[in-house]
Amino acid sequence: MISKTFSTALIATAIAFGATVSPSIAGDMNVKEHRTDFRVDWDPRHNKVTVTSFTGCRSAHGSPALTSDFQVLLDRDSRQIDIKGGFLSHEEHKHVDPKTIRVGPADCMGSRQQSVELLIGERGSYVINRRGQPVREAVLGQDSFNFVIRDERFGSAVNAIRAKQAPAMFLTTE
Repeated sequence: MISKTFSTALIATAIAFGATVSPSIAGDMNVKEHRTDFRVDWDPRHNKVTVTSFTGCRSAHGSPALTSDFQVLLDRDSRQIDIKGGFLSHEEHKHVDPKTIRVGPADCMGSRQQSVELLIGERGSYVINRRGQPVREAVLGQDSFNFVIRDERFGSAVNAIRAKQAPAMFLTTE
């Protein structure tokens, strides 16, 4: 008999279209974790939790190719939802200086997202984990809710760009 945890993980992974990375790609030095944020939605009408991974705004021009190793695992016995993986960036140019900021149109057409839906059999309090660490306790009850888990390891892209820009020159009068 297949355990509830394993069968739920298998279904969740299958729903996240193309959500695996082959071992040959995992060893590639040009593959890096890409900033991935997650939105968690609870729909009490259908007893469904939807976890959506998303990259945020990315230009379709010159942005690296992305793949995903995103998985969501539900352990009904311990009442935990584990969010693992995310998007992976495949740098195509080996000789690009990583300190150089590439400016392109802010069309956001390169943005990516994937969703995994979990059917919850028993309502109640569940712990949401990211990378094996508890992020939040969520009460799956009568009221719908959603929240975002931000990938703070990457910091704010806007602040990083501002920090690299030279101070603006302004004329002032006194």
